[in-house]
Amino acid sequence: MNGFERVKAAFRKQRPDRVPFYPIVSALAGSLIGIDAITYYTDLDKMADAHIALYEHLKHDVVALMADLYMEVDAMGAEIDFVKDDVPRLRGYLLKEDKARLGSLEVPDPATAGRLPAYLAACKKVSGAIGESPVGGVICGPWTLATNLRGAENLIMDTATDPEFVHDLMRFTVEVVKKLGEAVNKAGAGLSLSEAPASLSLISPKIVWTSHLPWRRCLKPPGARWSSLAMWQQVHLWMGHVRIWKVK
Repeated sequence: MNGFERVKAAFRKQRPDRVPFYPIVSALAGSLIGIDAITYYTDLDKMADAHIALYEHLKHDVVALMADLYMEVDAMGAEIDFVKDDVPRLRGYLLKEDKARLGSLEVPDPATAGRLPAYLAACKKVSGAIGESPVGGVICGPWTLATNLRGAENLIMDTATDPEFVHDLMRFTVEVVKKLGEAVNKAGAGLSLSEAPASLSLISPKIVWTSHLPWRRCLKPPGARWSSLAMWQQVHLWMGHVRIWKVK
């Protein structure tokens, strides 16, 4: 069986020839082609080469094109520090001091804004090079993006003190995710939405049900390409909110 066949079998609750595996490897993949983290996150053509080399080394069943989760806010004007041996670091949140600035933010164009065009080109390159396993782009989910714009503590406090702002912010981030996600799909890759900040280790079940899931559900309309296996969507939550109890 190849990667596609194993993943299909797992989704269908059938028994594959072995357990499919899906390593989430970011800049570490660069070591296979001799590049450091700065090069990996800033030269996304080399990032693509690194993941092609990783696939040749591991033959894993799902290929996740993991760049950093600041690409979207970088495209909106946030300042990012790139370091040699670590993930990039966000200097400050665009909406930390002034929530009203949300009204001036624009949904970035994936074809022209920041590193997004280079990331789409990397998705296309890797998808074209690997034919036996699904290739997925990894971008921010709407809550993660809201956290990267406002800051986790501020956003959590906003759910209690200014829920209307939270919904306005989530409405904006959903549009960003939709536009970028569609572009990733058109580049030939599937889609994984990283939503680790929506984990139970950070936010309460009540916040999940009132401020996160209502907007998360907007991303999977019936019959959309994102719901198909060929262009699969995964929500990356550390704590598995799909089984959490519902808080009234």
